[in-house]
Amino acid sequence: MSLPLKQCESPNFVRLQTSDGVVYTVELRLVLQMGTIRDMLKVECCPSSDTIPLANIESGTMELVIKWCELFNNAGEDQEKNDPSLIFREMLWDNEASDEDIFRLLMAANYLNLESLIDVATHYIASIINGCQSAKEIRIRFGIKNDFSINDYFED
Repeated sequence: MSLPLKQCESPNFVRLQTSDGVVYTVELRLVLQMGTIRDMLKVECCPSSDTIPLANIESGTMELVIKWCELFNNAGEDQEKNDPSLIFREMLWDNEASDEDIFRLLMAANYLNLESLIDVATHYIASIINGCQSAKEIRIRFGIKNDFSINDYFED
């Protein structure tokens, strides 16, 4: 039987361990943005001493996830800086994120069910794709191998 999260003696911080063994102590208010972790806390009512393993997320990506949660959480307080797209772009710029970092971030957001980050990252990637003039340009931009043969191009 699960208890509502408010009825649990929830900790102020939650420990998250990445696939490469780095442990992050994250404020509960930030972790609650992550649907996967929030659901785990609701069902299990994990004590603060438990560390939640995140087998699919590396430390560099987790740092960006936590940074996003902090920036997105604090954005509501400042009306001028509450545009998620702007927050995301500034975060990428500040961390000199590559396309690979963005895709890892999107995969982590999906794994954690972090809707705000999924939305903004997919819109960001879509805007890049919309700026490309052809499929070839998209493949070059994202380093995607062309696996079509010459015959595939001429088939109907």
